Amino acid sequence: MNRFAALLDMPPRDVLRLLRRRLSPGSSAWTADELLAASSKHRRSDRLNDTLLRWSHVTRRHFGRDLVDFAGRRVLEIGCGPLGGFAPAALFLGAASVDAVDPEFDAGVFAQPRIAGEYVPALFDDLATVHGRRMDEDAFVQALRTRLTAHRTTLAAARPAAAPDLVLSLSCLEHVFPLDSVPAALAALGGARLAQLHLVDFSNHYPTRGPFDGLYDAPPETYLARRGGAINLARPRDVVAAFAAHGMPLETLARRRGALPAGKTPDPWWTGRYAADELETHTALFAAVGT
Repeated sequence: MNRFAALLDMPPRDVLRLLRRRLSPGSSAWTADELLAASSKHRRSDRLNDTLLRWSHVTRRHFGRDLVDFAGRRVLEIGCGPLGGFAPAALFLGAASVDAVDPEFDAGVFAQPRIAGEYVPALFDDLATVHGRRMDEDAFVQALRTRLTAHRTTLAAARPAAAPDLVLSLSCLEHVFPLDSVPAALAALGGARLAQLHLVDFSNHYPTRGPFDGLYDAPPETYLARRGGAINLARPRDVVAAFAAHGMPLETLARRRGALPAGKTPDPWWTGRYAADELETHTALFAAVGT
């Protein structure tokens, strides 16, 4: 599937947004109305906070320490999405700074009237309810303005002002081509010194009945030619190997399984390289405790 054909699978609002970005590269990637209409996840201000609470529990159980204790830390998030991902929560919880890397993130989105009037207050209320009132709302808004830096580029091209202490990504690494470019860039920013948490989604990323429908029907090059380059088709061992090759061993902290299509056997290309439990991995959380 070429890029034009891939547009046929996208909602009209997303096609229009991509066209606007192509015609006006310096414009905001999203408008407030697009963000709040595009997906229910953008209307759930508590969504990423819930994820952080789960990660906090898992890392304390596994490492004996909370890897998402943001106090005083310099945070780097890869693929933060159009609303800055974990950045607001990290700043509320005391991060010294956040560098958010995503071609579609414009830090000015928080100043758009509808985001400032609807999303930010709800996000602040949720954070204060769960964690206590660490700061007032004016200080929170000021932190979003002064301690958050947007990098509308790839990680390899981003230039954080200071070396990070903690690196996060949520459903990002599966979209990076080549995958090796991420650990290569992180090696230059601190390598094994960095604490890291990466949740990777190994599904087909389509609204199919099952998470792997069509994914294992043919070798990767055939799937990519048919469906376009939305996902790189790396499996869990490939993620671990890519980081290990750059001196950053990752541990697998959690794994959620999905059912393979009933009555279908994966193509031999897949079964000859991966164990069944890898092919059934829907999501996995990888971590490095750093030094």
